[in-house]
Amino acid sequence: MRGWPGVASLCVGLGLGLVSAGCGPPFDPISFVNSLRVLGIKADPPEVAPGETSQLTTLLGPIGLDGGQPDLQWAICLRAPPPGGGSINDDCAKNETADYLTPIGSGETVSVTMPNVPPLSLGLPDATLGVYLPVRLIARSGDQKVISFYRLRYAIGTPPNHNPVIDGMFIASGDADGGIGEDAGANALVLVGLDEHAPFEVHALDKLRIRATVAPGSDETFPEIDGDPRNMMFTQVTELPRFAWYITAGELSEDITGEDKPDTVLDFEKHLPSSETTIDLYVVVHDDRGGTDWRHRTLIFR
Repeated sequence: MRGWPGVASLCVGLGLGLVSAGCGPPFDPISFVNSLRVLGIKADPPEVAPGETSQLTTLLGPIGLDGGQPDLQWAICLRAPPPGGGSINDDCAKNETADYLTPIGSGETVSVTMPNVPPLSLGLPDATLGVYLPVRLIARSGDQKVISFYRLRYAIGTPPNHNPVIDGMFIASGDADGGIGEDAGANALVLVGLDEHAPFEVHALDKLRIRATVAPGSDETFPEIDGDPRNMMFTQVTELPRFAWYITAGELSEDITGEDKPDTVLDFEKHLPSSETTIDLYVVVHDDRGGTDWRHRTLIFR
């Protein structure tokens, strides 16, 4: 079982009473950002024991904030999901106040202390032996409302997880599976970094192959249940960082990239802005145990 706890979101149009799994028009890809969006939540550190504190920060998309600066309200939920019933109890999303919900603050950054509760009170462990505290974020702007969850990993004494670190966003050319340098041949892979201080110029019909990489040490090893959980057999596995991409214009060929498919193609045939518009490009990396990092770059459309 390979997946990431990550961020789960519901988007609600308050005027329409509409709830959906996506956060934009129904036929647009999830990577296209044109409304209030929670693109990521990062915990530092991403794994804490009871009584220890982590700082949570959210990454918001820049579009659709017609109501001004969004109102951000955080809470922890101590209602465990039913066995086999998903990672978050539905009640954590349905009710804004309840005795199992504890507000922990407002704004883009808050601190959360892992409550002193038995780990199994938060639900059954996943294949990585992890149990998680659901932290809910409700974001409001104008008539938009987004409910998101981050699952903070409960430390049980094994070596704790750390956040991966993105060390670059690049435009790629050459052989996608080839090497880099003199030994890679004439069609060697070339990676040109996107500068965080200088927007990259793009035009209608451009196609850019882009990728992100993580710093050495970001792909940690950890024990994972092997086979029937009742046999309690484990194997050491290495994390597989996955990258979620978001863009405010154009269209991406892949919403998620990773080891098997490291690149996504940014195509400027659809969702074109007016000339001289700044375009926001985001990548959010997730590991298998709740670790997160992100980077943002800007493009200029001409």
